Amino acid sequence: ALADRRSRWPHGGLTAARAGLVRAIAPVVLPSARARTALLSDGATAGYDADAGGFFLRSADGGTSANLSVLQQARWTFNSRSGTLPAFLGSNETHGFQNKRTRLTVAGNVVDPSWSYKIAYYFDYTGDPEFYTAPFVPANGPVLADAWIAKDLGNGLTLTAGQFQSTHNASLEVDAGNLQFIDRSTVAYFFNLGYTQGIKLSWASDALRVQALYDNGPYTQNRDFAPGAPGYEYGLGARVDLKLAGDWRQFGDQQSWRGEGFAMRVGGAVEWDKGNSPGGANAFMATVDSAIDFGGANLFAAGYLFAPQGDGQVPLGFELGGGVFVSDDIELVARYEYGDLDGQATSITDNAFSAVTAGANWYFARNRAKLQGAFGYAFDPIISGQWTKEGASNNWLQDAAGEDGQWTVQAQISVSF
Repeated sequence: ALADRRSRWPHGGLTAARAGLVRAIAPVVLPSARARTALLSDGATAGYDADAGGFFLRSADGGTSANLSVLQQARWTFNSRSGTLPAFLGSNETHGFQNKRTRLTVAGNVVDPSWSYKIAYYFDYTGDPEFYTAPFVPANGPVLADAWIAKDLGNGLTLTAGQFQSTHNASLEVDAGNLQFIDRSTVAYFFNLGYTQGIKLSWASDALRVQALYDNGPYTQNRDFAPGAPGYEYGLGARVDLKLAGDWRQFGDQQSWRGEGFAMRVGGAVEWDKGNSPGGANAFMATVDSAIDFGGANLFAAGYLFAPQGDGQVPLGFELGGGVFVSDDIELVARYEYGDLDGQATSITDNAFSAVTAGANWYFARNRAKLQGAFGYAFDPIISGQWTKEGASNNWLQDAAGEDGQWTVQAQISVSF
């Protein structure tokens, strides 16, 4: 090897001429190197943090940071409906691919660690009721989701202002990349309040979390200030969560991974929305929910109520389900859901929706990379306009009148980095 190196440097060492050449090059090369490291010259850091969920830039004092993360979900679905369908409903069997979600998130802190922010933008988002372009009209991307800034006031208090997910529904508080199923349940979406704009005051201790909201009402993301805006004049909401065991971080995703300890949470929320004047109806919503982690298996349940003022009808719904890991990377899951609109829309001949979903998840790197498969069966005819809209999240399609037994087979790959 030594002989080979000498053969490539035939005179075998650093001659005076070569030393002079090095001295001549150094003043040119070193400033360029210093420029490339200028961003980190004050001790700032950059890299990838799996726990933080993405790439980060951070100042030396920790006062300013930016964490960048991406969620990408691609789905394939086969849907089968029975009976004779009118032409506008298409064929009995529908199948194909869908780019379900493509999202970029930037989050971190500014000034000092007590100030935090989050901006989440969906480049693509297909037919889901988490976002609405108008009252009860599911949106297709692109759409701005989270856009808020928060201040830690100390003693467990935090004030948040901007646009954020309503805290009414625990299922919607879990990030879309951390779901145990391919998507949230259709019933959860119906009783969801979506994104709103306003302020939120939160208080947290080791065992209790309390949140209070004053906002523009449900589904008011990206709305301008204007008279007679759709929906409600304002909304008032509150949520309380009690942790009976475990750690709060365990409820940041829906899975109960092997090796985690026992954890249990119960919670509830209420929301009152003032209808737009004149003639706008007020509305009241309530939910109770619970989640239990056993360290390799989990159970969850939720009940929902919606009471629009003046029509005497009270839609109700519930869901329950869970999962169990049969190996470190393979999880079996099952869920049942039921909702009844209680005749809220006069054009609906069948107001009930009920479905069962069963599937399996293969985790390559927990929620950072996973392959999910599911079979779903809807017991009731999906003929109401509302259930058809909410069911888009799980690829349910409108049935012919009187026809039930719709089923789906789905596969989805989800990557978060």
